[in-house]
Amino acid sequence: HMTQAIGRHLGSAPAPAAGGELPTFRSFMRSAVEAKRLTVKDVFFQQLVDVPGVGATVAESVLARFPTPLALWQASQQGAGGAVPALAALPLRGQLRRNKIGRTLAARIWETLFESRGPT
Repeated sequence: HMTQAIGRHLGSAPAPAAGGELPTFRSFMRSAVEAKRLTVKDVFFQQLVDVPGVGATVAESVLARFPTPLALWQASQQGAGGAVPALAALPLRGQLRRNKIGRTLAARIWETLFESRGPT
């Protein structure tokens, strides 16, 4: 998923000229500086919304508590029950009712991010 997010970001890089020539290093660096810089949090958000069933609201709820994949991983190592119960109990941001992420979606997030055995 991180590879896809980086690929999307790099998709805005200058394309080869009509003759198939690559941009000069100076031109490439100028476009890189002008492009939005991705943070770890930006990439993690994209990874989360790439999980089936996870939209922006769920991703933002996860990021509010675990701003990076490392923070989520470290939380899984500290608690007795692992990360899935912690994710499941997270309240959904911006919801009037006290809706939570829930165990099914929490398990899907964890498995997709940390237990994936290959490309899906």
